Amino acid sequence: DIAGTEWEHACDGILVGKAAPGAQCREDWECTAANTCAIARNAVIGKCTTPSALNGPCRAPDLHLTPSKVCSPDTYCGADTCRRRDQEGEGCGPYSCAEGTFCQTGTHKCVKQLGAVGTKCSRHDDCALGLYCDVKVCAPQKNAGAKCLDSVECHGDCDKGQCIGRCG
Repeated sequence: DIAGTEWEHACDGILVGKAAPGAQCREDWECTAANTCAIARNAVIGKCTTPSALNGPCRAPDLHLTPSKVCSPDTYCGADTCRRRDQEGEGCGPYSCAEGTFCQTGTHKCVKQLGAVGTKCSRHDDCALGLYCDVKVCAPQKNAGAKCLDSVECHGDCDKGQCIGRCG
């Protein structure tokens, strides 16, 4: 998922930064927990530092492929300044929405995140990716070999009442 919504935290807990505040760095993951790699415009090497607070200076990573740690968790980096996160119903851009919401494609407004496992639902679209609405509750999609009635229940497809993988 090029927008980063699926893999942005895939390596959390595996890559553990060891560079202390003030040490040189090239990427956030090189710095110790809760710190970020602050790199000046047009520079390649930066220094590990504590993320900036609201209205503090920042430099957003190129292409916005993953959310940045340059600002405190309740803010995001926009136009080189840590700004207040956009609330539900407000206009938004990459990673600007408040916790529990996301920037909806097309409307460019923050909307509530889709349901997690156990969340009440009335249709499959109410549930997050990898889940489906099973008897009005979001449930994990089934693996190959499980019984099914519809492909939406499966990680792959439903064929003759059984989940099968799409890639063989």
